[in-house]
Amino acid sequence: MKHRHWILAAVLMLVGAERAAAEDICQAREGYVIGYFNGVGNTQAMALAGMAGIKRTMLNLSMVTTNDDGSVRTFLDANGESEPVVFEAFFNTTGSENGRSVFEDLVEVFEQRRVELGEISSNRWDLFWASLGGRGSRSLWDVLANAETAEFDAFEESLISETANAMVSSFGHIFENPPTARDAGVQQTRLKSLALEGKKLLLIAHSQGNLFVNPAYDAVLEVDGFDESSVSVVHIAPASPTIRGDYSLASRDVIINALRVTGFFTVQDNNVDLPLSHLQEDATGHFLVETYLNMLLDTGPQVAGMIETAFNGLVSPTTDASEGFFTVTLTWDGSGDVDLHSFEPDGTQVFYSNRQGSSGRLDVDNTRSNGPEHYFATCESDDLQLGTYRFGINNFARAEGRRATLQVSSSADGVLFTTNPAVDVGPAQGSAGNRSPNMLVDVIVEVDDEGVYQASARPN
Repeated sequence: MKHRHWILAAVLMLVGAERAAAEDICQAREGYVIGYFNGVGNTQAMALAGMAGIKRTMLNLSMVTTNDDGSVRTFLDANGESEPVVFEAFFNTTGSENGRSVFEDLVEVFEQRRVELGEISSNRWDLFWASLGGRGSRSLWDVLANAETAEFDAFEESLISETANAMVSSFGHIFENPPTARDAGVQQTRLKSLALEGKKLLLIAHSQGNLFVNPAYDAVLEVDGFDESSVSVVHIAPASPTIRGDYSLASRDVIINALRVTGFFTVQDNNVDLPLSHLQEDATGHFLVETYLNMLLDTGPQVAGMIETAFNGLVSPTTDASEGFFTVTLTWDGSGDVDLHSFEPDGTQVFYSNRQGSSGRLDVDNTRSNGPEHYFATCESDDLQLGTYRFGINNFARAEGRRATLQVSSSADGVLFTTNPAVDVGPAQGSAGNRSPNMLVDVIVEVDDEGVYQASARPN
């Protein structure tokens, strides 16, 4: 009998040891996410360099604490509480990296501006279209060469429209499958996922990045429980006609000042002086690091002050979704009810009528419009199944013609996969579609010999 007791005790000790060995395998990202939206013509390396410049600028702020290597670690709020700060690049593709000319970026910029200008005037087009086409009294190149003193000529409405239409027609192949829409879909889905998970968001945009950050800001406010108190925008050299927060625009920024039209200002007023002598270092007066983050000029302290003010105003949202070891977020572009379906390695199907799985949970189910829907896998190592998780969608009702974006991210590596381009949701299937959703991506969870868990994703 005693031996039986000893054996039972040993078994209990082993079980206890196994349970004690279970750990939280997520790299928590609670607190603040700083999203950087890069400018025109930036490669990914250039965008990362710009984000590094922003990190260096933040080291001048008293509210920031640092790691041993001097990098940003946490932000101290007004109550002295410390919360992690995570940086993430919201990259927009440049034509020079996708087999096309960087001129694609310029066409993209002015198409984005045309859309924003539609909010102000339905029949006014940018000077660019006419001047680039050699129409009118001066070309764009003449304007740039004399940007210090130039007064921009007014162009006839009909002439501008005629030239614009011709330009769009000439470069129509660019807009058949625009990188703008693909990049915006990735950015907006990611921000909605972060908002759901309770992050406070500071979005910093430079140049063309402002044309991406504006619709991204508007999109994240669609998330239930998330409002303007939890997201701020800092605009640097905004190429956009509209803004969503404070901005910095230097007096001698040749690039942005060239976007003005006499009598109809399509960019913000200059609000910081740039000495003429600085143009020997940056002839455009437009570069992010050399000009706008330069603490020896008036621009650097102005941008740093905007960042500090934006941080101080952010409060935690009331959203209650969870960040898991990996998460899958579904969004779509309008009304209707599109469902996210998950098949876990043991065969458990997780969807609106069975929201709790063996290893994860569907914690957000949207039945009205736009999404998001949100699945997260547990952070507990003893509950997380190894193997393949499969994810798909079903147009349950009222979403014909809509396009959906499915995105996978991990706590350690950020975005792993995004459907690109967005996927047509197909005809409405109702509950019959639960048996055969349109499968889009597999997520593979593995653990290496050192006990490190990893998630990867591949299209289905």
